[in-house]
Amino acid sequence: MNDIDIIEQIMEGYWETMFWSNMADIEEESEIYGKTIEDVHWQAIADITTKVTLFYAHNKQLLTIANDKYTEDWGRIGHDLFLTTNHHGAGFWDGDYGEDLGEALTEACRMIKSQDFYTGDDGIVYMSEGY
Repeated sequence: MNDIDIIEQIMEGYWETMFWSNMADIEEESEIYGKTIEDVHWQAIADITTKVTLFYAHNKQLLTIANDKYTEDWGRIGHDLFLTTNHHGAGFWDGDYGEDLGEALTEACRMIKSQDFYTGDDGIVYMSEGY
């Protein structure tokens, strides 16, 4: 599998988790309920794609170990990347990757700011960066 395919799988896991986490607890009350990637503004997609690509490029060795040894699912890496960078109380650090690798990946996530997603008056999903 080449790097582009890997990044695409990480992105898929990232976006699935973003939509899931924004609907999981509040169901139909969420602004994002029922939205899909087709509803996301192109700039948000571009920003996340850039962040994920840079994260992968800077941490390829650690991520490859995580995938090969613990998950065998690049989408799971995207899932944990979203959870870790957005402070959801789970992610790389919660024990699934072993203590040292989990801590190293969590530390690597500090380069990515959290993201808040919201639906504009036009029905499009936008992103604002947190801390």
